[in-house]
Amino acid sequence: MIKPKVGFVVYGVHKDGLKDPMGQPFIDDSIIDEARQALVEAGLELVVEDLVIASKQEARDCFFKTQEDG
Repeated sequence: MIKPKVGFVVYGVHKDGLKDPMGQPFIDDSIIDEARQALVEAGLELVVEDLVIASKQEARDCFFKTQEDG
């Protein structure tokens, strides 16, 4: 069986470590980890980019970088 391959990139405008009013980071690493695990358990092969993107330009750069990496 062919295993589908999907890209996984995190988008967050507050990637610089900014915290919410309760003092928690806006980007919750546990949610990201759970999402990745759920995709793997569903039988998908993940191509993970560790960079958190926050703009359209960063998204374009990330997309073209993954295309070059093959």
